[in-house]
Order: sequence, then structure tokens, then C-alpha cells
Amino acid sequence: MKKMIGTLLVLCTIGANAQSTQRTASYMPEGGYASTIKSEFIKPSLQKQLQVGQKIEHLTKRNFAGETTVQRLTERSYWVQTGFYNTVFYVGHQGVLVMDPIGYGSSVSVLKAIQSITDKPVTAVIYSHHHEDHIGDIGLYIKQAKKASVNLRIIATYATAAAMRAGGSELPQPTEKLNFLSDSTTFENLTIKVEGFATAAHSSDAAVWLLEQEKIAHIPDLLNPNQLPYLGFGGSETYVGYKENLQALDKMQWKYLSAGHGNIGSHGDVKFMLNYLDDLESAIQAASKASPFEDFFIAKFNNHQASAHEMQESIINKTMDSLRGKYGEFYGFEASVPYQIRMVLDSWG
Repeated sequence: MKKMIGTLLVLCTIGANAQSTQRTASYMPEGGYASTIKSEFIKPSLQKQLQVGQKIEHLTKRNFAGETTVQRLTERSYWVQTGFYNTVFYVGHQGVLVMDPIGYGSSVSVLKAIQSITDKPVTAVIYSHHHEDHIGDIGLYIKQAKKASVNLRIIATYATAAAMRAGGSELPQPTEKLNFLSDSTTFENLTIKVEGFATAAHSSDAAVWLLEQEKIAHIPDLLNPNQLPYLGFGGSETYVGYKENLQALDKMQWKYLSAGHGNIGSHGDVKFMLNYLDDLESAIQAASKASPFEDFFIAKFNNHQASAHEMQESIINKTMDSLRGKYGEFYGFEASVPYQIRMVLDSWG
């Protein structure tokens, strides 16, 4: 639980002004959470490869129970989730590639999962972006590599290296750096490609990492498959560019999505998110028109800040009421959508 609380604190980058009035005593609908897209939910398997569009059953319950879930995606690639964080590892001929050394000690479980599949050492790790909840356990991989007499490759973009330095990160810098907007490298016979965004919403160095032959895309925090976004769009720095990032991801050639949180994703999950954003923006526009400026900037609120607060609360409540019929049964609706409404409003000025 301590690890889970730490996770929530790190990811919640919205300030105190984003706190909303509690709207419900229970966040789960009476019938349980609905699936955001039509999917077949299966038990995880180390042997059977996942079919595109399938998802892991009872994933939230597994996380709260402290389980580590491992699912084979392809002949050589595996998806692993522990403590509401997930990543992918690729088993090569000589060693293992890990996408993100996820933090808070979670990589202890990831390394155990790898060892349940192969006795080959981890020889390369990718930093997807600089947020330490996704790369904080790199020290465990370095320690293991030294024991195995391996010179560990740490691969990232120049943008991530710069963001780490700017933030004063004490984590090891990458040993290999790629150009942010588009570049590639190899791991044994696997091509690894990185595609950055012209306007990256989650963080300045947020990019899509593609394991090309495996048809896997790895980009943490942009969306949570089978859930609505976590609080302010997964701790994104801005809503500006967010929709365009999703559109760019959807145009890329991949089959499986490793999103850092949530379930295993597909293009269907990206399309769901794009439709949700369209509905969210339309509902906010309608709620804004129904909450005119002159109704709130009046003397009874005592000061203009109180007036602005009351107007924003009105917009949030009206937007939530408008969306609840279509989205209210999805994981995260009551807890997170108010944050997202505020972020959209802020981006519109």
C-alpha cells in the first residue's frame, strides 16, 4: 500500500486548485466497471500468445491482491504488470531487453518474471521518458548486470537525457542517445524505433517506442487501455497536443500497445480515447454556454476569484452530468474526469 500511495502522489501533478467537490461516496458502479471497447477477457498465460484485442481478466483485483501478471504477446515478447504499472520485455538470443525499469521497487517483480521465462541476463534497458516512476529502479538492473558481467545498455533520447539533467535526476544517464523526433537502433536482430511528438503533451520527451518486428508500441501515460485517463490525462503537463499525440500513435504500424498502466492495448483503445475527447470537448462547450459569465460575476460571491470558482464548478458539474450516461460506468469516471475538464478549460484560456 505504501508503494501505491507513492505512485498516486507522483502521478498526481495537478495542483491543489484541481481538487473537486466529492460527487459520490462510491466510485464503482453497482454492476462493476464496463469495458471501454468490445474485448475478450482471458486468464494470463506464459505460453499462449495474446490475440490482438484480447485483454487480461480481473486486472484491478490482481493488482490490489499484489499479484504480478505476465502475458506472452509474441514468440519473444512478454507484457508484465505489477502494482498498477506495466511494461514489456523482449527475450533475444543472448540477452533481454526491458522497456522501462519501472520504479518503487516494482522491478523486483519484473526481474522475477523475466527469470521465470529465461536465465538470460538483461543486457539493455530503455528509458521511455524521464519520469522516475517509470525508470526509477534502473539501479536494480545495473546491479544484476554487474553480477552477470554484462555492460548494460541504457537507451533513451537526447530529450530524455536533457530533461533528466534539467530536473536534477540522480539516476544514471543513458549510455546511448537517439534523436527525439525520429531515430532507430537495434537490439540483436530487433529494430527499435523512436517517434517523438512535435508537441508532446505528457512531458517534453514523451515519445512512442516501437519494437518493429514484434509490432509492439510502448508509450506510458498517454492512455490507460480499458480505463478513462488517470486524473489529469495521466499526469500530462498540458492538454495542448494531447489529441494530436493520440492521432499520431494511431497512424503508426503496431498491433499491441504497452501503455504503462491499464490493460494491454490495441488500436481500438486509441480510437475509443479519441472519441471520448471529442465528446468531452463538446460537453464542456455546451456546459460553458449554459454557465454564462454574467451569472457568476456578481456581488454575492464577494470577490472575482470566488466568482470564477463558482463558474468553473458549474461547468464541471454540467459536463459530468452530460457525460455520465455514456461514460459513467467506465473505470475512473467520477474520480478523474473533473481534473480533465479543468485541463481542457485551461488549454482554451
